Amino acid sequence: MTYDELFQLKGLEKAKLLAGKSILGREISGAHVVEIVEAQDWVKRGELIFVSGVAFRDVKRDLTEAICELSKKQVAGVVLEVGPYIKEVTDDIIELANELNLPLLSLPYEIHVSEIISQIYYDKYSKEETNKSVEKFMTELLYEDEKKALERIELFKYNAEKKHIAVYVSVEAEDNSSQTKSVEKVNENGESKNENSSINSKNDDISEQLLRAVRMSFVRQNQLLYLKEEDGVAAVIELEAGDKVHKLMCQKRKEIEENLRYSRKNVSVSMGIGKVFIGADSIKKSVTEARKANKVIKTDGGTGNLRYYDEIGIYRIFFNLSDDKVLRNLLTEALGAIMQYDDENGSDMVHTLEVFLEQGCNIAAATDALYVHRNTVKYRIKRIEEIMNIDLKDVTVQFNLRLAFKIMHYLG
Repeated sequence: MTYDELFQLKGLEKAKLLAGKSILGREISGAHVVEIVEAQDWVKRGELIFVSGVAFRDVKRDLTEAICELSKKQVAGVVLEVGPYIKEVTDDIIELANELNLPLLSLPYEIHVSEIISQIYYDKYSKEETNKSVEKFMTELLYEDEKKALERIELFKYNAEKKHIAVYVSVEAEDNSSQTKSVEKVNENGESKNENSSINSKNDDISEQLLRAVRMSFVRQNQLLYLKEEDGVAAVIELEAGDKVHKLMCQKRKEIEENLRYSRKNVSVSMGIGKVFIGADSIKKSVTEARKANKVIKTDGGTGNLRYYDEIGIYRIFFNLSDDKVLRNLLTEALGAIMQYDDENGSDMVHTLEVFLEQGCNIAAATDALYVHRNTVKYRIKRIEEIMNIDLKDVTVQFNLRLAFKIMHYLG
């Protein structure tokens, strides 16, 4: 449940948002009543906490302690029941909540909290069933029987007359504390063959967090279909008239990343984007395009970025090859000699060559990028030309080498 949905619940029309107005992207996964400090041990991340203060001895002191402790639990927010025990919410409490990035609400004491909590859990379990149905449908559509799946697409309120777009979202931990990166070969459908996902987590599975963040981000864009996969989340979104796709995608990638950073500070979100389409027959194709575009972000060594399928260029040829053998042969022909030299001599000529090409074959720029002396770069380039029997001033040679490096990164 989102905060927008929360404020529509019966009983919450009199609620006031006091703090955390800029961080309402947190998903509310449940609700709990906490009246004593010790009870906070039972609280789970993502829950909305109701506090009446009935057991507080010193309201200001106990409330301050409660808010600090609940913030550490990464709750979705705190609702203070203003009445006989908590008579008012003072400015210092509001300021504390803002400092802790904790949404803080006030609610009249006479409102029946139990009814609100019941509504929250009813919504939670209803959505869980809906999510299971959507993921089952998407699995069938993408991997089992596409034709059969499309026969019941209307059950998911899919409007085939409107424009849609598919995205493929992945996340990588910048500190590598909770994830392992995988950039194995993707087949002709853009499907990962690697068993080790790039979004494994030691604690709460980050893939589940990513799925929730994607659903929350696209809730206003009629995000209809989604599927958690090994290395990311695929989603199909209905576009509204007048939507500027690039602006929308940039905004949503940022939102997803910010939502994840509530619980994981050092994460980077990447988004591959398929072609805009109308109808239902192109869903699988657009998801495949988005998955491939996401793969290219990783192949090029980037994260936290957007990539459109229309922009992946020569990688489209790579994806359509049924066998890696052709690519491996091209790589060996282009870079085999210098790779062998590095292996035999413990040198790093391959890296020097790649940086030199990236810097437009400019000695000065390559010197700055490699953090070595200019004469060192000049010597290495001359030696590379000798070993490979090439002229790096030749534009055809440059093109072939740049292509070879793309193949090298693609193959991992």
